[in-house]
Amino acid sequence: MAEVTNRAVVAVPGAAHKPTEYARAREVRDRAAATRPNDPADLTCTLTRLEGLLGSGQPARHDVPRGFYFNARV
Repeated sequence: MAEVTNRAVVAVPGAAHKPTEYARAREVRDRAAATRPNDPADLTCTLTRLEGLLGSGQPARHDVPRGFYFNARV
Protein backbone atom coordinates (compact mmCIF):
# COMPACT_ATOMS: atom_id res chain seq x y z
CA MET A 1 0.00 0.00 0.00
CA ALA A 2 1.13 3.53 -0.74
CA GLU A 3 1.50 5.90 2.16
CA VAL A 4 -0.32 9.22 1.80
CA THR A 5 1.19 12.28 3.40
CA ASN A 6 -0.33 15.69 3.82
CA ARG A 7 2.93 17.62 3.74
CA ALA A 8 2.97 20.62 1.48
CA VAL A 9 6.13 21.66 -0.25
CA VAL A 10 6.44 25.41 -0.06
CA ALA A 11 9.07 27.27 -2.01
CA VAL A 12 10.62 30.11 -0.06
CA PRO A 13 11.40 33.05 -2.33
CA GLY A 14 15.00 34.12 -2.16
CA ALA A 15 16.14 31.12 -0.17
CA ALA A 16 18.49 29.99 -2.92
CA HIS A 17 20.76 33.04 -2.61
CA LYS A 18 20.99 34.49 0.88
CA PRO A 19 23.81 36.97 1.37
CA THR A 20 25.89 36.45 4.45
CA GLU A 21 26.17 39.09 7.15
CA TYR A 22 29.62 39.97 5.83
CA ALA A 23 28.21 40.55 2.35
CA ARG A 24 25.48 42.79 3.79
CA ALA A 25 28.02 44.76 5.80
CA ARG A 26 30.18 45.16 2.70
CA GLU A 27 27.18 46.44 0.75
CA VAL A 28 26.34 48.99 3.44
CA ARG A 29 29.96 50.14 3.60
CA ASP A 30 30.10 50.52 -0.19
CA ARG A 31 26.87 52.53 -0.25
CA ALA A 32 28.13 54.81 2.51
CA ALA A 33 31.40 55.36 0.64
CA ALA A 34 29.56 56.27 -2.55
CA THR A 35 27.21 58.82 -0.98
CA ARG A 36 27.97 62.26 0.35
CA PRO A 37 26.40 63.70 3.48
CA ASN A 38 23.84 66.31 2.58
CA ASP A 39 23.29 68.06 5.90
CA PRO A 40 22.07 71.61 5.48
CA ALA A 41 23.39 74.17 7.93
CA ASP A 42 20.13 74.41 9.89
CA LEU A 43 20.06 70.66 10.52
CA THR A 44 23.65 70.73 11.70
CA CYS A 45 22.85 73.60 14.07
CA THR A 46 19.77 71.80 15.36
CA LEU A 47 21.71 68.61 16.03
CA THR A 48 24.48 70.56 17.78
CA ARG A 49 21.91 72.32 19.99
CA LEU A 50 20.18 69.03 20.85
CA GLU A 51 23.50 67.41 21.66
CA GLY A 52 24.35 70.27 24.00
CA LEU A 53 20.97 70.11 25.73
CA LEU A 54 21.15 66.34 26.21
CA GLY A 55 24.75 66.54 27.41
CA SER A 56 23.99 69.19 30.03
CA GLY A 57 22.82 66.62 32.57
CA GLN A 58 19.59 68.49 33.26
CA PRO A 59 16.22 66.85 32.59
CA ALA A 60 14.14 68.05 29.67
CA ARG A 61 11.40 70.55 30.42
CA HIS A 62 7.85 69.27 30.18
CA ASP A 63 6.15 72.64 29.58
CA VAL A 64 7.71 73.45 26.20
CA PRO A 65 5.93 73.28 22.83
CA ARG A 66 6.51 70.58 20.28
CA GLY A 67 9.72 71.10 18.33
CA PHE A 68 11.43 73.13 21.05
CA TYR A 69 14.29 70.67 21.52
CA PHE A 70 14.47 69.28 18.00
CA ASN A 71 12.77 70.99 15.09
CA ALA A 72 14.17 69.88 11.75
CA ARG A 73 12.81 69.25 8.30
CA VAL A 74 14.12 66.06 6.73
